[in-house]
Amino acid sequence: MNSSKPLYRLTYFAVRGRAEPIRMLLNDLKIPYQDVGVEAKEWYTIVKPQMLASKRLAFEQMPLLEVLSQADDQLPDNEKPAVFKVVQAQAILRYLARRHNMYGSNEEDQARADMCQEAYVESLLELLTLYWDKEITTKKENFLTKVLPKRLTLLNNFLNENSGASATYWVGKQVTFVDYAMWFYLDCIRPLSSTAIEPYDGLSKF
Repeated sequence: MNSSKPLYRLTYFAVRGRAEPIRMLLNDLKIPYQDVGVEAKEWYTIVKPQMLASKRLAFEQMPLLEVLSQADDQLPDNEKPAVFKVVQAQAILRYLARRHNMYGSNEEDQARADMCQEAYVESLLELLTLYWDKEITTKKENFLTKVLPKRLTLLNNFLNENSGASATYWVGKQVTFVDYAMWFYLDCIRPLSSTAIEPYDGLSKF
């Protein structure tokens, strides 16, 4: 197999968003893939109707990961046929983790990864709810002083439970898919506060 041929086609809006941990995993593992960015103004009028008509988009949502045929053909990447399709950001992450040995080394690791992923989803939603709120200016202080510290304390304790004080990995002794998810979540806090993570030994080292 030609390693330069894309194994996957990832379609999402032309922003970081829910697809960013997926991109991070693929980029870090140097897995060739086609990153298709969709402009918001084209989503409802062009892209979504086309995807629904071709039955490419279960649940009518992106991101969409397509496993591409590796047959020796001359088709451009955006026209290559897909042999399998996965939607829902967390399902895509878990699929790639299983396929590329990023889900831990045993069932206990996998259970911990699942717990961590659930915490990631809850934490990110909590944060994005604030970002999307029209009253973010007035609600920001309460979030930073009451809501976020509780969340970060729980995450810090969970991380240190696995890594001691080294904060190397969220699961086991090697990188798993949740490391990318959690890094993305913590990075999303930075625009809100550049110092919020500093008091937490594990999170700041991670």
